[in-house]
Amino acid sequence: VCVKCVCVCVSVCVNVCIAILIFAVASVVFWVDVMHFTSSSSSLSFHCLVIASIFILLGTVVFNNDWQAHNFVEGIPVGMVRTETQEDGAVDAGWDKTLNSIMKGPSGHTYFDVRNSKVNKIFWKHEILFKNMPIRGGSWVLVVVGGKNMFAIMDFLCDLLSSTYAGSNEYKAMSCEGDWGEVRLKVNFHYGTSSVVSSWTPSEDEPAARTTFLFDTASVQLTHTIPMEAHWQYYEQWRELSSNLQHALEHLTKYDIYSIFMTPTALCEEKMPSNERWVATSCQSRAEAVKAGCEKELTHTVGRLHVEQICFDGCRSKHGVRLLYEKELYVAMRFQSKKTVAVIDAMKMTQNQCWAAHPDTGTVYPPFVPMFVAHVVAHLQHSIDSSTRS
Repeated sequence: VCVKCVCVCVSVCVNVCIAILIFAVASVVFWVDVMHFTSSSSSLSFHCLVIASIFILLGTVVFNNDWQAHNFVEGIPVGMVRTETQEDGAVDAGWDKTLNSIMKGPSGHTYFDVRNSKVNKIFWKHEILFKNMPIRGGSWVLVVVGGKNMFAIMDFLCDLLSSTYAGSNEYKAMSCEGDWGEVRLKVNFHYGTSSVVSSWTPSEDEPAARTTFLFDTASVQLTHTIPMEAHWQYYEQWRELSSNLQHALEHLTKYDIYSIFMTPTALCEEKMPSNERWVATSCQSRAEAVKAGCEKELTHTVGRLHVEQICFDGCRSKHGVRLLYEKELYVAMRFQSKKTVAVIDAMKMTQNQCWAAHPDTGTVYPPFVPMFVAHVVAHLQHSIDSSTRS
């Protein structure tokens, strides 16, 4: 917000200076005309210059306002959000290779900064942690549960929080801790779905009174890639997605635990592995190969009449992920009104941002990870300072 205010002030100053300069030039020319030419010609010249200066001033205002609109989307710096129409030009310019500045986390993931080519971890630590410092002190635990996006968030946050964090390339239970102002923050990561949240119980390591949850449903991993795979491994979890999420949020509410829920990101089919991309395309065209595979897998469970709709709705495709997102958002927003659940709409943030999707997944957006972490930290700071439990 501060950056935006500064840029707006600079823009206004530039407009005013240009207007004064043009008017000064017009005045000088008018004076010269008065001294050397007839009054009619000088008047005509002066009027022409005044009209020209007005048009130039208007053009400058439009240009600067257009620059501001393109450089900020809900306070996000230029480059963090782009439209699909910009993607080809960006690739030609080498954007995906350099992206102005690249910061690699300890787990080998690449995080991008698009504001300044010289910033590094110190910059993100200041922007994300120092600017959201809790007022209260003591120890606190952030329990992170989910899939690849939750892992990327945990990895980035731990790298900022702890100087000894070594990272991991494996999606397994792990933790880190460090000082965040007067708070000693511990981050525990568990790979899994919302069912893991539902089965959680307070412990000495994760006391209910000093714990916040961050999780997603790992919903993309619940979809199928038939006929590439013989079986729909997570069909039951996919079918029960809404009820499982509701149970997880109810479970945390029972313990009066503040939770941060993140929706799935948009699925970029172009960046998916080739075999999964073929399945997504086949689902879109309702290919017989996909339908036949689903009938073989699901007929005995749901009956032949229901197979086709379930098959194509549960496919790992833009359509399938969008349906899951709508189900999740419907459930989560009902709990958000209770003031103990915060919702991060990752789908909205990454929609039409295929340029930023990881080339091996189509679901993880490395350039957006710092922004996700900033949202998480802001909600975490609120949960700590608003807690009334000791």
